[in-house]
Amino acid sequence: MNATGNTLTVILRLITMLFVIGICLIAGTWKSHFAHKIALNSLSLKLNQHLLVPATFNGRHLSPLPYRLGYLPKRALSLFITAYVSLNIIFSAVSFHHVSPNAWYADRRHEIAAYVSNRTGVLSFANLALAILFSGRNNLLMAITGWNQSTMLAIHRWASRVATVQAVVHSIIYTVTYFWTGGSTAYAAEAAKPYYWWGIIATVVLCLAVAFAVLPIRMRSYEIFLITHIAFAILALMGCWYHVHLRFGSKWGYKVWLYVAFAFWGFDRLMRFFRLMFYNYFGSPIAVVKQIPHTDILEMTIFPKKAWNVRPGQHSFVYIPLLGKPWENHPFTIATWGTPESSRNTQTTSPASDHKEAQVHDTEIDSSSASQISHEARHPDQMVCLMRARKGMTAALLEKLKKSRASSLPISIMTEGLYGGHRTALSPLKTADTIMCIAGGIGITSSMSFLQQYVNESRSLPASGTLMGCATNFVLAWSAREEALLHHVSSSLLPDATTALAQNRHLEYRFWCTGENGSQDKGLEQGSNLQRGRMNIEHVVRSVAEKGRRVVVIVCAPGGMSDEVREAVVGCLRDGMPVDIIEEAFAW
Repeated sequence: MNATGNTLTVILRLITMLFVIGICLIAGTWKSHFAHKIALNSLSLKLNQHLLVPATFNGRHLSPLPYRLGYLPKRALSLFITAYVSLNIIFSAVSFHHVSPNAWYADRRHEIAAYVSNRTGVLSFANLALAILFSGRNNLLMAITGWNQSTMLAIHRWASRVATVQAVVHSIIYTVTYFWTGGSTAYAAEAAKPYYWWGIIATVVLCLAVAFAVLPIRMRSYEIFLITHIAFAILALMGCWYHVHLRFGSKWGYKVWLYVAFAFWGFDRLMRFFRLMFYNYFGSPIAVVKQIPHTDILEMTIFPKKAWNVRPGQHSFVYIPLLGKPWENHPFTIATWGTPESSRNTQTTSPASDHKEAQVHDTEIDSSSASQISHEARHPDQMVCLMRARKGMTAALLEKLKKSRASSLPISIMTEGLYGGHRTALSPLKTADTIMCIAGGIGITSSMSFLQQYVNESRSLPASGTLMGCATNFVLAWSAREEALLHHVSSSLLPDATTALAQNRHLEYRFWCTGENGSQDKGLEQGSNLQRGRMNIEHVVRSVAEKGRRVVVIVCAPGGMSDEVREAVVGCLRDGMPVDIIEEAFAW
């Protein structure tokens, strides 16, 4: 490659990366400083209605595509990804100039083929770095933009696909040119060289990483997918580095983009280590786990060694060495935190008697740990998480609890976090007049964290400068299959709607039970707003929407239900009602 061509390629790589990061910065600036200030502006309403809020088409966003082909991003993100892919196609195919006479290439065909192959190869390196950036838990762009991790992973997947396609094009063109030059003999001679083999390994592994990341595999065996995906990524980066190093050494600056990729990966892993050390420095937190009767839901009360400064919508990755897989971890949203006065009966989550009972049956928890838990049952910094036992870690934990034959089980855990709950993502709440949380099933955990923030602010904090300082009305609409779950949460974890608030603030609960009334001893309390059957989401959203008042809808629910909420919000925007949406979701 000549010097001019190499300079142009460097510029194109920089443009690609700056385009992606620049869009993120613009989006973050808009959301944190301007969007909520002009929420009632007609232009803002049109942008939300047609661009920022809707799904790409047919209202499908968090619902998987047919045959589980994946998810469709939101409309704005789809346009961004389309522009990103188009930019890479254009950059891979333009500004190639034939130079004659040419001492490097036999003819014009070989020359242009070499230019295209080199260009796609180095662009692949730049996109690999972007793919690694958007895959990390500690991506600073999440705090800047307010985009959740599901959005970042969508960009990660598309950057990976673009990088893989470019690597394949690079490999195919070079393979063809060797056959042009000297047939199979020339190709065999070149393919025998170590740099070539490393290139083949890198390309094949990238293809395998993309192929094994399809949605059915992620949903069926996520832990296997995750381990193999990390192994593929490491091997691909190694293959790329040796491919370039053995062929060019340090010339042309090809390795720079691999160093950038290594830096992104190393920063994320280092921050994970620091977070583990920070939250576990004074000793691993103790947790107490119990099963909510007549459900497959586990309630985990965490007693940290030091106070956590929890914000609504935040989650922590929990490690449970007791289960024999100390590397396995999963994110759990912090539902409630702080002093027991934040809920009706937080003390009931971990009675000392249950701890003593569990101590007898679980030999892997020593007496000092059990007594410590009993002492910290009144800890003002305790936190509660809810989790549905499906498979993997949560299923193993439920089985461990059942084997103990106790009502609760004390365990030692390790926590990595807090993550999420960025101020940029929550900025619409600052000017909201009404806040509505719509939860489906176990999605109540996220809604409870926003509810607690609202209650805490109304009780003791001044309205100015708070997260929900303008809100005077909070509505929780929750649909669940199990009435036992509804009863437990409403009686033990939710503040009393009639006594919890001050400062002329209002709180309303609306419950739907979609399953049959099972064998539970108690139903919901008398006077509870419980309905049987499916929630009419459009009716629920429109019941709080009105012109001239800012409404923020927070949804954490299964994919189909979340998509219905989004469509209802779009319908309100279409009718001139300023409704915004905050989506709490962990997509596969």
